[in-house]
Amino acid sequence: MRENDFLSKAQGCLLGGLIGDAMGTPTENMEPAAILEKYGWVDDFNGDGTDDSILKYLLCDALIATDGYATSDDWAAAWLAQRAQITGPKQNRFFVSVKQTLTKLSAGYLPREASIGNLASSSSAMSIAPVGIVNAGHPRAAAAQAQELGSLIHTGDVAFCQDGAAAIAAAVAAGFAPAATMESVLDAAVRY
Repeated sequence: MRENDFLSKAQGCLLGGLIGDAMGTPTENMEPAAILEKYGWVDDFNGDGTDDSILKYLLCDALIATDGYATSDDWAAAWLAQRAQITGPKQNRFFVSVKQTLTKLSAGYLPREASIGNLASSSSAMSIAPVGIVNAGHPRAAAAQAQELGSLIHTGDVAFCQDGAAAIAAAVAAGFAPAATMESVLDAAVRY
């Protein structure tokens, strides 16, 4: 893949996720009928999204710091270094599982233990797309890294959330293949 094509796809992936997150922010947890009644058809946005986007950019920082080889330890370090992103003015945007993880990390828990007892959430899956980017064209590697990173928030009874993150990362990585199709992307998400 040419560098310009890669950069365009990476930028589209990150910006598309941010725009979708920002558009969904005012309607989060609302039923379609309530959204239609309150907002009509949502085709614009104002703001910068939810915890999904914040966690995604903390993950980007960890990936950049490790040349793409971030682990849950590295992502935890980014959380601790920038904890104000989670505890500051946007703290009401975060799911309980993320807040629980940060509390445990701040108390000295090891990253591999911080997810024990957490509630299920979409947090790891919704923030994992950068792992697909750094593993472009290699969905199996993306899924494996996503499983490891997702363990920061979800293990044990809620480990299925890691599986969701692995599927998203694999799909993003497969989407970077020059001959990617919707079928090849969906196949990678299910396979890995």
